[in-house]
Amino acid sequence: MPLPGRQNEANQTDDSPADARRPACPACGEPDQWHHTRYRKTGLVRCRACDLTFASRLPSQEQLDDHYARYPAIGAVSNLTRRRYREILHELYAFRQTGRLLDIGCGDGHFLKTARDQGWKAYGSEMGPQAVERCRAQGLDVRPAPFLPEPGEPDSFDVVTAFEVLEHVLEPRRELERMLALLRPGGCLYLTTPNFASLTRRVLGERWSVLQYPEHLNYFSPTTLDRLLSNMGLRQIYVRTTGVSPYAYLSAIGRIHHQLTRTGVGTGVDQRLRAGIEQRSTTDSAVRDVNRLLSLLRLGETIKALYRL
Repeated sequence: MPLPGRQNEANQTDDSPADARRPACPACGEPDQWHHTRYRKTGLVRCRACDLTFASRLPSQEQLDDHYARYPAIGAVSNLTRRRYREILHELYAFRQTGRLLDIGCGDGHFLKTARDQGWKAYGSEMGPQAVERCRAQGLDVRPAPFLPEPGEPDSFDVVTAFEVLEHVLEPRRELERMLALLRPGGCLYLTTPNFASLTRRVLGERWSVLQYPEHLNYFSPTTLDRLLSNMGLRQIYVRTTGVSPYAYLSAIGRIHHQLTRTGVGTGVDQRLRAGIEQRSTTDSAVRDVNRLLSLLRLGETIKALYRL
């Protein structure tokens, strides 16, 4: 699970020598694109064929390796996050046959530990070598990305999860093909990704904190995500959008935005704000109602999708 990255690159407009133009859509392969007039500074384009929004520049592998090598440790996660993990695993239990679960982009392994504690045979992959070592130090079976199957592993996982991964990868369709090759028939894919159609993005425009280069390269909406996964033969169980980020609004109007995002503190601030809201019994019902409305209108901050192979 990637951390928020460095914000100082988000408004960069000059192509570095290592950057190249993306010749085709990373989801459908079509070359016809048009520039987002509202996002020219951040260099976003939209595919005319499938409507996916993505960064027009393609970072080099050296840039990516350097960027992710500097990721800080995630540290402890909040009680709110641990509760979310348990809720997700409760949903995924219906697909359990072999008991094998794979988490792509597992970060420091917090979700894997929760899955292991609930009896799953949990595996993970992560791009950052330091994160891989931190996971292995905790006894977790985590391998450098991409996850390369060992004998007996293809088509053997009940569940593949990918929390906040698709926005990071150079070729999201190719990454999904790797995931599906590891998933058994009838298994499920659970993933989350920022929602480009969210209310937050519509309000903040280029101040939306998700706009980060070279960390975030692809920007899905519920429609574009469903189109891609359905075209790959997956059957939708649900696609939901939830949440409004209090931190995103606060950081967009305050001078602390750059420093908090660069150091990774923003995620902690956001979790504390969300937890404070949700722990107030008088607001629980209102929060649930807001999330239902955001999901119905597909305006929530995060897309949460469950598909079956």
